[in-house]
Amino acid sequence: MMQIRNAIWTIDGRIDCEVNFPVWGWMQFTADHSDTEAHGRAIYEAAFELGPAPYVLPQPD
Repeated sequence: MMQIRNAIWTIDGRIDCEVNFPVWGWMQFTADHSDTEAHGRAIYEAAFELGPAPYVLPQPD
């Protein structure tokens, strides 16, 4: 089972998240539903099922 946490929508409809890869541990990943790699699409689907947090426009300093 794939471990994913902190899923957040991006402004362009992708999902930023953290994925626990067996070899490297927790890494940031931007998942895209139209990724050319099967693992990228699988991560997107799994992150989507988590119900990503909405995108929040950064506030100016």
